[in-house]
Amino acid sequence: MRKEDLDAIAERQPYCRNFGESVSLSRAERDGLVALAKKAVVWRRCDKEVPDTDVWLLVAGMFDGPHDWRTRQGFYSGETKTWHVSNASWKPIYWGYMPIFNADAEMAKEGT
Repeated sequence: MRKEDLDAIAERQPYCRNFGESVSLSRAERDGLVALAKKAVVWRRCDKEVPDTDVWLLVAGMFDGPHDWRTRQGFYSGETKTWHVSNASWKPIYWGYMPIFNADAEMAKEGT
């Protein structure tokens, strides 16, 4: 994914949803963003380590069988000791802090 692609996504007009603002993405754009996030996220098992509470995280879980993994945004509530995952009916198996990275440096590593 090129820097121009990321800039174009960032410039889009968001629309409101029940769980926050969203922008429309093509499947290729989504896959490119997920690939960047997978490189930048250290994944931890939900049953082994509890994250900071009430902080937005990336979460991953199986939706419809062992080969159907999904990723979403979510958080762990310390008050209720439950996971809250945006627009999902599954419980997360893995979690990781949101990646904060320099997109230019990441793309330079890939040679894009």
